[in-house]
Amino acid sequence: MRVNHTHASSIAESEWLANTQQRNTATQPVDKLKVFAELSEDALYTCTVATDKTPVIDWVSPNFEQILGVKLQLSNHIDCLLELVAQSERPRLQQQIALALAGQESRYSFQLRNQAQPYLVVEHRLRPEYQSTNGSEVRLYGLLRLVHKFEK
Repeated sequence: MRVNHTHASSIAESEWLANTQQRNTATQPVDKLKVFAELSEDALYTCTVATDKTPVIDWVSPNFEQILGVKLQLSNHIDCLLELVAQSERPRLQQQIALALAGQESRYSFQLRNQAQPYLVVEHRLRPEYQSTNGSEVRLYGLLRLVHKFEK
């Protein structure tokens, strides 16, 4: 039985927010995220932040690749998403990544280029999580939600 998309998405987003607000641990259990990712049609992903401050994707939900329309390899830098975003939208995504690395949650909508559905608009949320001992970013949580499909 399939759970209502809107309700499941709300549950998944609420859990995502609750998990990322717990700033006293360095990592969150991915298993809990997997459960909520299965209930939602939203796409979730996590990134570790390398010593050079480059976010590296280390987990994606099943819907992540479905929305993007490409197979994503773990250990890809988050910048690989730039290739999928419309050229005019790339500076906004770069700004969003910079804000997350500076410790701010951000939310933007972008037009994606997906081969199966060439014109999609997605809402992208990005939230940092801190390590309590020194306050540096150790993990980023991302959420992609399909907002609009249109034909050109």
